[in-house]
Amino acid sequence: MGFLVQVSAEDALAPLVAGQGQLAATVAWLLAAAPATEVHVLCPAVLVERVRAACPGLPKAQVVGLAESMALGLLAKGVSVRQWNGQDEQTLSTQALGASAAPARIVEKPWGREIWWAETSRYLGKLIEVRSGHSLSLQYHRTKLETLWVVAGHGRFQIGEQEVAAAPGYVVTLPPGTVHRIHADDDLQVIEVSSPEADDVVRLADRYGRT
Repeated sequence: MGFLVQVSAEDALAPLVAGQGQLAATVAWLLAAAPATEVHVLCPAVLVERVRAACPGLPKAQVVGLAESMALGLLAKGVSVRQWNGQDEQTLSTQALGASAAPARIVEKPWGREIWWAETSRYLGKLIEVRSGHSLSLQYHRTKLETLWVVAGHGRFQIGEQEVAAAPGYVVTLPPGTVHRIHADDDLQVIEVSSPEADDVVRLADRYGRT
């Protein structure tokens, strides 16, 4: 069992001072109350360094800059989520969220892996992790519509005939038929939210020999 403290984007306006404030108090209380468990803080990527400074008792690796929706995947694995909104906190449950408890699915890839944190008949949510120096296939989708959001690392996106630099905060929506590829210059994390056609991939080129 572990604890996840979720910090929303609105809390960027709240002061994050080392060892002070509601967030620091919450983390300190959890560390003292359950010293044998791991406490993680989930926050927008732009707040990672400020949150680390505000919680000096927390290992840096346990402050994670990812999309807030990743909390659902952790919750499904049995992690208790304590949500802090700048004024008070509450413990969430799958019932409170109206969510079904199913573990996130890990899909290994030659370039890294995908963590499928949402699988429904209407949409699909993934965390795409691309290892440094690796690339996805040059591909397009016949019917699948997807939006990609870079949350960590740096890389390059080929979109049609153009190549653009991608860093945390970069967002792109790819309509069906758009030829694209992702390349990681260093370890890259990308949130993908798409329509549900998981197998709709037409590969035009692939360095790993897949068709």
